[in-house]
Amino acid sequence: MSSPLVSVVMVTYGGKQWIRPAIEALAANTEAPYELIIVDNASDDETVSLLREVSQESPAVTVLFNQANVGFGPGANQGVLHARAPYVCILNSDAFVGPGWLPPLIEALELDPSAGAAVPRLLHLDGHLQEAGGVVGRDGSTRAVGDGDDPEALPYRFRRYVDYGSAACLVMRRSVFNEVGGFDPAYPMGYCEDVDLCFALHERGLRTVYEPRSSVRHVRWGSSSRIEAERRVFANQPILLARWQERLAGRPSFAEPPFEPYDVLQARDAEATDRIVVVSDSAWGWPSPPSGRTRELARAIVQAWPGCRVTFLVGSGHAGSAQVGALLRAGVEVAAETDWDTWFEGRRYHYSMALVSGPAAFERFDPLIAASQPQATRVYDTTGVSPTWAAALTSWWPSLASGPTARLAERLASLERWAMSTADIVLCATEAGLADAARATAAPAFLVPDPAPRVTAGTGVLVAGALPPGPRFGGLDPGARALSGPVRTILDALPGPLRATARTPPGGDAARLAPWLPPGEQGRVWLLPPPLTGGGAAAALASGIPVVTWAGGAAGLDLGGLESRLVATDAPGAARLLEDLLEDPGLWDETHRQLLARAHPLDRGGERMALWAALAPGGFGRPEAVLPGPPR
Repeated sequence: MSSPLVSVVMVTYGGKQWIRPAIEALAANTEAPYELIIVDNASDDETVSLLREVSQESPAVTVLFNQANVGFGPGANQGVLHARAPYVCILNSDAFVGPGWLPPLIEALELDPSAGAAVPRLLHLDGHLQEAGGVVGRDGSTRAVGDGDDPEALPYRFRRYVDYGSAACLVMRRSVFNEVGGFDPAYPMGYCEDVDLCFALHERGLRTVYEPRSSVRHVRWGSSSRIEAERRVFANQPILLARWQERLAGRPSFAEPPFEPYDVLQARDAEATDRIVVVSDSAWGWPSPPSGRTRELARAIVQAWPGCRVTFLVGSGHAGSAQVGALLRAGVEVAAETDWDTWFEGRRYHYSMALVSGPAAFERFDPLIAASQPQATRVYDTTGVSPTWAAALTSWWPSLASGPTARLAERLASLERWAMSTADIVLCATEAGLADAARATAAPAFLVPDPAPRVTAGTGVLVAGALPPGPRFGGLDPGARALSGPVRTILDALPGPLRATARTPPGGDAARLAPWLPPGEQGRVWLLPPPLTGGGAAAALASGIPVVTWAGGAAGLDLGGLESRLVATDAPGAARLLEDLLEDPGLWDETHRQLLARAHPLDRGGERMALWAALAPGGFGRPEAVLPGPPR
């Protein structure tokens, strides 16, 4: 037998009907080498006979028979003493692990220096949620978060630190389990010892991580009765409260239902002293997914301040998108609602900071934030809609001086100035945006550039950015064709073979363009058409991929002498630049080399420090991710 990665410790006391199915589920769904150590607390003869059969069937199973019932905690400690693997998993004999259950839990411990224990999403046998981590009240009462709800609901699908996780399935490093002393025997016959263990970890600078990518089904009270369980909890809560009363002060109680949803929310986020609500450009109904910049800002905040609670708002139509999935995996809470007024009312006074991206989101959500989160520091992330935006577009839209497009341009710029003037902190993606902010507001403005992940060149034209069909600002609807006119004109001006290489999302509708580099879509030349800025252009340029754009799109990109090759003043000119770069390999190679020579090395530490400088006026301390983590 190879050396095990994890030692699974299972304590039994009756519950014979669940033991073999639990062991079979473990064998069927665990790919990593493991050993199973079963500690039996003087069960009846039928259970003992079953365990003897199990130990004879597999050399990976060790069974220890106690002459008396020593209790769950001491029995688990006994099993860990016989463990050989670097990781231990405390697993109930009525818990059934699912496919792929172990790797996410191990990953949570390996990648997070602050992680001391990892727990999965627990499900009832019927598939409903049983526990997405637990919260503890001021009197020692506990509450399983989400009990009975849909496990796929967004509030239960993001990784986060929790007060505790049930020992029905709990994974730790064996060394950490031993250092903390395992389960305290002060809780003689079970219940509350898992809460105490997680609190003891926290006292040593280690946290319990809830990892929803791992799912385990659990029969609650499978080896006892509900009445017996409640009796033990009632007996053990005073012990728990005596030890941790100071930490629990100010929390609600969960002793008597019904519980208000805000009470659970307050307890869930009690130790997240920094709470940020991030309003993306898609939250108000934008048909495209949230912008890459806003998503990366949310991810960067969670990475730099792991104990911070970041809630990211998106349009209800994007709840199942790949972009939302990536945010959840990164530990960002995502909300996708149709009734934002009720949602904000249910979180009144909850956030310490509100970050709003773009003028449309500002217009819709600023009144809600002002009414429900008046205490929050207000941060506005500019979109690059410059007051000179319209002037740079006259050659693209001959009718810009009048009509709906002109009114849209004027309103966007007006909203951008208003948002900057009312914000406490302004974030800008470019130097040009920083200059605009200095003219619009006395609030501190900071340069926080778009992240620039490395990408590689493919073939053809990749149209970057997001052009929504028919956005509404105060009832104004310019229509999809007005906004997508320049890109359609540019592509129509390309020769047929080159036009056929232009890639947009499925359906080829240029009015619904990708907001970030789509998976597998890597163009040889990128097109960032007006009126867009950003659109991942920095990522392409940093990787040496030419980006053909307009004056507004080039603002702050530091193109230097390459402007004549990459910046067009009208649609026919943009088509010529695209054609030159696609048809002349020598020109593309030379442009590629010059872009790489101008590119700055990606400095993630520098990005974190720039973000910290911007958020420090809102009370943020030095980023945790820049500092060394606690000893392993």
